[in-house]
Amino acid sequence: MSEPTSADRAEITDSELVEHFEKARDAWSLALASPELKTVAGALAAAAIGVEECVRESARITEAPATRRRLEAIREIVAGPTAGIAAGSFERFVLAHAVLAYRKELQSAALPPVVKRLACSGLLRFADGRTVVNLSEHRFVALCKIATLRRFPAGQFDWERSGLPRSWLARVRPLSALTRLLSIIAFEWRGFSPAFFVHAPATYSVPALLEREALKSYHRMARSMALQPEVKGLVASTWLHSPATFAVSPHLAWLNKVFAEHNAVVATMGPATLDSGVLVQSVERQRAFAEGRFKPTFGLVVWPRRDVLAWAAAHPEFAR
Repeated sequence: MSEPTSADRAEITDSELVEHFEKARDAWSLALASPELKTVAGALAAAAIGVEECVRESARITEAPATRRRLEAIREIVAGPTAGIAAGSFERFVLAHAVLAYRKELQSAALPPVVKRLACSGLLRFADGRTVVNLSEHRFVALCKIATLRRFPAGQFDWERSGLPRSWLARVRPLSALTRLLSIIAFEWRGFSPAFFVHAPATYSVPALLEREALKSYHRMARSMALQPEVKGLVASTWLHSPATFAVSPHLAWLNKVFAEHNAVVATMGPATLDSGVLVQSVERQRAFAEGRFKPTFGLVVWPRRDVLAWAAAHPEFAR
């Protein structure tokens, strides 16, 4: 799968993709013309703070609290408690300008059309202000990353270009998995990055994980990987990939099936903290944990590039 598939080529000429970009441009431009966001613009101008600075900050924000401080300071100046600006307006203003600033880069990015469409349509859900986001939320960080092309939606899952942290190696179990992982790093990857790191979706609500939708997400990642020859593979780490989770929630066991059957390293990495969400919305896991029958652990999946692409090439049905 070193070249775009026939499905990709058909989508590349699809006028629907152009329509998605035009719709996104118009919606975000309309948002910036709204009274509440014009008020934000006026307050920024009065404080001699440029829009460009807000966009730059949106492009560097991460989950680290320190990276949010400048935007928090700007928000306090222009949208503080006495400013009379509705909650979430400053955040939407920043997102709008980030989306428009990076629009052309998204159009030309080495991504299949379906991913570009998902980025446009996903972010569009936040243009009208009906869904309020806050600087303090991880979701705002994720949306900024999507807008500035550091995170990409693939349907049921997102991904970011990242890598495998070196510090994780000491935690990998069993020894056989660690041995194989070290071999991949040394002889196939010749390094730890870049790789696609899988995340829960930021722009779409997922009421229940579905196997086919997960496979479609992985297929979109594979098609993106095919267009980015420097990417070494796919990495996922969450309690969702741990055998301990499957022991009390057997209906989730399919989550590791595609990896186990297609040459990925599947391992564990020690205890999972409760703030990881492992007990959320699951009476069975809550009960098992309370009774001492469930000790949450993090799972680890490392899927080398050649195996990801081989699987995707053998399963064109997930391109639809």
